[in-house]
Amino acid sequence: MDNGWTGTNTDRPEFQRLLNDIRSGKIKALVIKDFSRFSRDYIEAGNLLENIFPAMGVRFISVVDRYDSLETDGSASSLLIPLKNLINRFYSKDQSKKVSLAVHVKQLAGEHIPSMIPYGYRKSTTQEYRFEIDPETAPVVKRIFASFLEGNGARPIVRMLNAEGVPSTGKLRYLRGQSKRKCYSDSIWSQQGIKQILMNPTYMGDLVFGRMPTALYLGQPDYHYESDESKWRVLPDMHEAIVSRADFYKVREILNEGRRINDEKLATSADYRAKHPQMFKSGIVRCGICGSNLGFCRKANTP
Repeated sequence: MDNGWTGTNTDRPEFQRLLNDIRSGKIKALVIKDFSRFSRDYIEAGNLLENIFPAMGVRFISVVDRYDSLETDGSASSLLIPLKNLINRFYSKDQSKKVSLAVHVKQLAGEHIPSMIPYGYRKSTTQEYRFEIDPETAPVVKRIFASFLEGNGARPIVRMLNAEGVPSTGKLRYLRGQSKRKCYSDSIWSQQGIKQILMNPTYMGDLVFGRMPTALYLGQPDYHYESDESKWRVLPDMHEAIVSRADFYKVREILNEGRRINDEKLATSADYRAKHPQMFKSGIVRCGICGSNLGFCRKANTP
């Protein structure tokens, strides 16, 4: 069972557990209702059916499709299997588009809230489709904004919160049972996490949609940050603000100025960096404890 996960994502937990049991030799025959219940990723499904399962001696049976890998003989019905997997993929994309459009209409009518409730808020207990202040985490958000406006950067704020043992956004979701991903069980605050809070207009009292979009029909099956604010859908003054608009835009100005200065430094050091490439490449070297990508720092003023 992989409730809440799309069949187009073969990285879903229970599906991976199934594959691990197959690799360890616990399973020699796999029976499914039909191919759409197995996977809607036709490339991955084809690789499993044509390469991995045969190499491991696993028999594959699809009841509705009347398919049995033990009896595959290259007949017309067998040759139709890749086509069925491809059709399942296109069906998922079509459904994704219809659902996305319906959700967008509800969002603009104020009849929807983001599935990822921002840190500092919780789902309202008195009003449908609204947020309300989370008394446990809203003070932390206020401290982050206040500290930044006092001249502290993201790194000092991270050190402060981690030193005090304040649960990070990911760890809090894990502790509250909102996420079962164990990677969040010991996650800590990061500079990126602080900046995400500082840039989120939700804290001014606005409902913001499209900051972390996912759309299979657009080729975006997983959540990603949309930096183009023109693509956001914003409904102003929909809930109680944690930060004033004046303070939020002051923070925005500071961040933009810092980004401009950083871009200038990168342009100035372009030749040096070309001659002295980084030792680590993103995604290749990871932390053995948390799994995060490791980066390379040439110089640091603080430990």
